[in-house]
Amino acid sequence: MKLYIDNEWKLVPNDDPMLRDILRKHDIVIEQLSLIDETAKICLFAQIGHGTRVGPGVFIGVSSRIGDNCTIKESALLDSSTFIGRNTRVGEGTRIYSASIGEANDIGCGCTIQCGVSTQHGCMIGNH
Repeated sequence: MKLYIDNEWKLVPNDDPMLRDILRKHDIVIEQLSLIDETAKICLFAQIGHGTRVGPGVFIGVSSRIGDNCTIKESALLDSSTFIGRNTRVGEGTRIYSASIGEANDIGCGCTIQCGVSTQHGCMIGNH
């Protein structure tokens, strides 16, 4: 995965023995059993919940939080301070800008969710 540390993107292999120390030093939390693709980009202060899957080319912005058991599909962008509730799926190429997405939501492919939007539990957005 690529981490934004020391004002630049650094590739840190998922099997790097120093990965946990690097994450701790930069206040990035990735819970156990989460699967993060090596091409994902994760910024400072991000939190990724237990059992969450992050696909190729995903961007997770500063201070974003992703709940447990979520799926973030290929090339999705979660801008800074975005909140994703547990058991939520974010489709391929979706862009979420500083919004709050509730639990058990299903966001289709290619959606754009603007800053300040908030969804409740169980919403379906976009084509499915």
